[in-house]
Amino acid sequence: LILLCYLKLYQTAEQRETAEQYQATFNELLEWVTKVEETLAEAEPMTGDVEKLEQLLEKQKDFQEAISERHESIVALKSLDLMGRWEALSLTCETREKHLNDALRHVASFQMKSRVLLDRIDVLHTEYCCLEAASRSDSLFFRRCVLCQCSSEPRYEVALVGEIESCRKDFKEALALGQQLASDFLDDSTIVDADLELLKSRLAQLQILLAACGDSLNMAEKEKEDENS
Repeated sequence: LILLCYLKLYQTAEQRETAEQYQATFNELLEWVTKVEETLAEAEPMTGDVEKLEQLLEKQKDFQEAISERHESIVALKSLDLMGRWEALSLTCETREKHLNDALRHVASFQMKSRVLLDRIDVLHTEYCCLEAASRSDSLFFRRCVLCQCSSEPRYEVALVGEIESCRKDFKEALALGQQLASDFLDDSTIVDADLELLKSRLAQLQILLAACGDSLNMAEKEKEDENS
């Protein structure tokens, strides 16, 4: 009888210790799940440059790894509530990681295309400024250009008019590409507004240069008409 009482007391103490360990583990995992839920709810928006998105992606992968590491512990507790919340967290992390990867590719594509276009605009701007400077070197430049077009001898002045026409064509092509690029990413939340504004400002500059090319060629045509009359 004494032995039976001792065994009963021992089992009760063991059960109590097991229950306490269970409760401690449950409380620890519950606190962890709640903290991760709050962190994900306050996650930074998926926007920015490539470097920032890469940092967000690395942080997201750390979350996913931490969630995976807790899986066995949560399954062992056999708590439907905790298991359901863990599954929701896992799905949220997987979805966010996928969206971050998509955003990273998207932003990288925009930045690459934008950088190439802006570099092209810079080159065209420089070329046009050189042509404009050359045209100002002689007040009769445009009239002489037109008069020399029928000459069999190659003249630098004639080439300048052709280069201005070529420059205007390049401006139009660059402008069309830029407008399409801006339109494609206009309502894209992953693109930083400042990047789009920079592109738009350079396109506005390009439109001014395009108009200047047209004015120059119109001036040449007018001088041709005046010369003929």
